[in-house]
This record gives sequence, C-alpha cells and structure tokens, in this order.
Amino acid sequence: MKYCLIANNVTHSASTKTSDRKMRQKILFLGDSHTDVLIRGMRKLHPEFQTEGYGLPLGSEYPITFHSAEKPLVFTHDAANQQLKAFLASLDAEVDDLLDIEIPVVYSMSGVTQTSPRKLWVQHRPYRDKDRPFLQHISQAYLKEAFDAFYQHLLHFFELLASAGRTPVVVIAPGPHHNFRKFGHMQRLTREYVIPRLEATGAKVVDISAATTDEHGVLLAEFRSDAPEDYVHANVRWGELVAKEVCTLLAL
Repeated sequence: MKYCLIANNVTHSASTKTSDRKMRQKILFLGDSHTDVLIRGMRKLHPEFQTEGYGLPLGSEYPITFHSAEKPLVFTHDAANQQLKAFLASLDAEVDDLLDIEIPVVYSMSGVTQTSPRKLWVQHRPYRDKDRPFLQHISQAYLKEAFDAFYQHLLHFFELLASAGRTPVVVIAPGPHHNFRKFGHMQRLTREYVIPRLEATGAKVVDISAATTDEHGVLLAEFRSDAPEDYVHANVRWGELVAKEVCTLLAL
C-alpha cells in the first residue's frame, strides 16, 4: 500500500491497517524447540493469519515447568512468562493468566522427545533386547510408573486449561531421524501412553506420525530438517501438515 502526503489519507490508511489487524485470525504457538517449524508451517499455509509464538525457555526441569495448583496459571520459569507476555502483547491480548487467553493456543508440549523418557532408555528396555543383553528389562508396570511420574504435572496443566474452557491443542513431536537403539519403537511406546491421557484431560491432540514415519517409527526423509547436522527436528513440510490438522480441529 502506498501512502500519499495528504494528512487525511495517511490517517485513513493507518486506521484501515489497524482494523485489518483486528480482523485477522490470531493464533498462538507455545512449546519446545519443535514450535518453530509449526509456526513456519502455519504461516506458509495461511499467510493471512496473525501467527505468533516460539519455543519457550522451559529449562532443564521440563516436567515441573507446567505445574500450578491455583490461579493464575503461569509457567514456573520467569523467563518463559516474560516471553509469553511479549507474544500476547503483539496479538493485542495482554493478560497475565494462561486461563484468560481467548485466542486459539497450540502447544508443542507432548513431552514425547523430552528428557525423562529418553534417559529411561539409556539403561532399561520394556522388552528383552537381544542386541543389548546388558540393558535391564523392565515390566510394563514399571514403565507406566515412570511415565506417570514424568507426565503428572504436564497432564495437570492441560486439565486446568480444559476445565476453564480453554481447549488446548497439543501437537505430538515428529519421529526420530534414525532407529538407533530402537528410538522409533521407544517413541511409539511414549505416544501410546500419553495420547489417550492428553485426550482424557480435554485436550485436542494432533499426531501425524502415521503419515510421516516408516514401519520403525522413524521420520521419513522428506520431512526431516533441512539444516545440516540437525537430527531432531522436522522441516516446514511437516509443519504445514500439522497446520492443516490444527485448522481442521479448530475450524479455522
């Protein structure tokens, strides 16, 4: 849009721009390092949307980042809260409580690729591994107990959001780039545990693993990060597929 030097035209243009901004669909993405590609996917799919967010500095104590027993519902890390406040300000939604956010919020916070489950696999296996007989075989009951401990605060976080009428959308992280130490199998076990429990909290879950991984649970090459030496993240093609599912769920 070109602005001429006549004052009333400038005022009209600025007013129109403000009005257009208010009418655009707003959507906020929060979460771990996978959040970036989700935002890029949504912006590619719907450039007309006002899409905001990024990965939050959740800290090394990921499981307790989300614990809150009462209002206001905030993150336990101040840096994450400050970043959230900046995101909300850019969306004209200046609130101090996650329960008060009225615009759609998509969370890349499934915990599937986070610290506790991955550390669990260093010395243990939920099955007998002939290739690594030195690893301790654990029962399904032990596995469930470990997952329960890791996920209790995260599930409580989404339960609080859903009970307040803020239906959260939770995106399941992309599969691993390789099947080293059967990571694909391990991640599938984690998904099988957490997805029904996330849904039980009232959250809506987006999981495109079936369309983007092979029979071993490994992320297909076409969806892997384009960045060299990045063996963790997906690319914008994966993010766009997720964005489509998010729009379907939210009827956007």
